[in-house]
Amino acid sequence: MMLTRLRKFTFALAIAARLGAQENPAERGVQLFELAQYEEAKKELGAELKHDQKATTALFYLGRIAMVEGDFNEASRLFERTTRSKDATSEHYRWLAQALGQMAARGSKLKAPFVAKKAKAALERAVSMDPDNVESRVALLRYYLIAPGMMGGSTERAARQVPEIAKRSPFWGRLAAAGVHEDRKDDAAAEREYEKAIEEYPDSASGLYALGLLYQRTEQNDKAFATFERMVEKHPDKINALYAIGRLGAQTGKNLERSETALTSFLSMPVKEGHVPRSSAHYRLGMVYEKTGRRELARKEYETSLRLEQRSEVRDALARVK
Repeated sequence: MMLTRLRKFTFALAIAARLGAQENPAERGVQLFELAQYEEAKKELGAELKHDQKATTALFYLGRIAMVEGDFNEASRLFERTTRSKDATSEHYRWLAQALGQMAARGSKLKAPFVAKKAKAALERAVSMDPDNVESRVALLRYYLIAPGMMGGSTERAARQVPEIAKRSPFWGRLAAAGVHEDRKDDAAAEREYEKAIEEYPDSASGLYALGLLYQRTEQNDKAFATFERMVEKHPDKINALYAIGRLGAQTGKNLERSETALTSFLSMPVKEGHVPRSSAHYRLGMVYEKTGRRELARKEYETSLRLEQRSEVRDALARVK
């Protein structure tokens, strides 16, 4: 642990030294982004964008900061601009799809089909630009599994991605195969694939997370809690497991005391890329407070969630406790 902290400190010093030597605001902004100093990064990247409205690097990292902040509309606008650049890459399209996917899932149900189709087109473009971009292939497979047929969803299309993913990444190939098994209602086969992925790649947290979600979906709640707790123990830096524990408790009414501590721990951590939006954590914590009869605390959490992001289900929850 001490060695890990020392390495992180040394890395931070090295980055700071590089920042001092750099003149380009975009380069400084990227380094600050890597240190999770998002406000400072935004200032540097914004300065670069004022100098050059088509600065692809600045647009891309400002979009990623908007994703961290939960402003998916702004993120999609910025990523859209990167895809119009002559320097556009597969990653620019992948991130555009990610922002659009969040908008489709969290926004207006009337607009969702249109937004989802744009996300699909962006993912297909990302894969065509770089067939070896595993993250794009995995995201496209997930789209095919989640989207209804009228939006381009298809189990067979998803299944065709599995061997392409597997030959580039055996680990993600296992998770991709498990996802297809789930879609085909073969939960036992999916569980076996997840267990193999966890056994073969113990340093990755994604297998445990996916297995926990399988147990949650199939209402094997005790197994789901235990799996997320394994993830907390083995991968303490992957704090989305804390959110998963809290969400499961909020939804099921079980293990509410542990769910509360998990969510408060999650919210005490610094905001970083890849974390579940804080608006969601405040919403789930409000649900826990509501289920335990603490309506005033629930109200405050729902209000905080709405200040961060406007969502109809949170407005409905707030109306219940007012």
